[in-house]
Amino acid sequence: MASGGFGDTYLAKDPNLPQNQQCVVKFLKPNIEGLEESEAQERLRREAVTLQLLDTHPQIPNLLAYYAESFCLVIVTRRHNYQEYIEGESFHKEIYKLKGKEDSVREMLLDILHILGFVHDKGTIHRDIKPDNLIRRKSDGKFVLIDFGAVKQELTNIITSTQTSSPGQTVALQTIAIGTPGYMPLEQKAGRPQYNSDIYALGIIALQALTGILPDMLQERLARDSVQKICKQEKVSCSPRLAKILQKMVDSSYRERYQSAKAVLQDLEGIKTLNIKLLGWGVAAIAFISVILISIPYIRLILLDSKAQGFLDREEYEKAIDIYDQMLQIRPKLAYPWFKRGYPLGKLKRSEDKLKSCERAIALQTGFIVEALNCKALALSDLGQYEEAIKVYDEALTIEPEAVYLLNNKGEALLEKGDKDAALAIVEEAIRINSNQGNDDYAIDERRNSQYLKGNILFKM
Repeated sequence: MASGGFGDTYLAKDPNLPQNQQCVVKFLKPNIEGLEESEAQERLRREAVTLQLLDTHPQIPNLLAYYAESFCLVIVTRRHNYQEYIEGESFHKEIYKLKGKEDSVREMLLDILHILGFVHDKGTIHRDIKPDNLIRRKSDGKFVLIDFGAVKQELTNIITSTQTSSPGQTVALQTIAIGTPGYMPLEQKAGRPQYNSDIYALGIIALQALTGILPDMLQERLARDSVQKICKQEKVSCSPRLAKILQKMVDSSYRERYQSAKAVLQDLEGIKTLNIKLLGWGVAAIAFISVILISIPYIRLILLDSKAQGFLDREEYEKAIDIYDQMLQIRPKLAYPWFKRGYPLGKLKRSEDKLKSCERAIALQTGFIVEALNCKALALSDLGQYEEAIKVYDEALTIEPEAVYLLNNKGEALLEKGDKDAALAIVEEAIRINSNQGNDDYAIDERRNSQYLKGNILFKM
């Protein structure tokens, strides 16, 4: 069926299964100098166990058996309803048919994000999300995620090693980069993939489908232009809400990117799509005018948001609050300005107002849940309600468990509450996570915050 640098894939029949059931056999042969055979076999065995954990999902391959022998791992997989798999087609053949079809792209994202959420919850990073690894099943139109690359994934673990710089201190070495150019974010190219590296790749796929631009070219253009600007240049429709979500999915900094598939799903599901049935030219004309009228407020919101940010940068907090209030006059049920106005309210020591504003954002359930929860917890801490603040941080961390800023903020609340041991434990967890999050400016700032907080805790102990 296929042959590549990591092995060969065959279509086979298993005589031990009913009706000589067809299956896929992968021969994967890592060839790494200086690696003990027993160590390779054990690591490959653990990878097969990971696949077994994943195969309970109906849109992921089902592991039947494996064996390792002389650096060779054989994985035998079949698909649920294997005949449907044969009749399905690679998304690569379909992707450019979605150009300009915002609703279709959104539905694609929703389907695949549910799979990614399952994969990530099992502690696995796919590392090679691309159209060729997405099969559209003919029977139900659902996507099937394939090619988990047992050895591709495990190779990064095999080559990872540590070196001791001083007694009791260990420094992790960089892994090799695994993935497909065009779909890999910076941290993955550097050999430090994160869970949200998969989210970045999916965002690139969505933009590729929406605009028709090849992934390599997309990465170049994203380095200088926003998603909204690219869509405008390509003359394809993309609502401000979807553009904002895609922008966050493909942020070059994994720290600024969505931290979980669940967080993306929450924002996507908050988009109210227009489903207009054209009953005649008269209705079509009305629908067209309606879309134009709906677009005008969103343009105003984008301009006002930019203006508010300018006031925040200049520390003109009252003026920023006034701008967010103007945004709420346009869209009172939009969560974004409700939680954003919490920051200047906090700077003005108006903690009660900040709390109400953040709670309003949460109650609307229209996206930005984690940011709004963090806003609420900070307001509670300002009011001395540390126990309640800690509960809110825990709620936010169930959505983005590796958000270092949330861990740091929770650590501060625990310290103020007087629970120094718990505060130290949570900050050390933040430092551990941050050590794997690269050296961009944001990660460095959070690292400094963690180290400062840890020093403060130790001092008070």
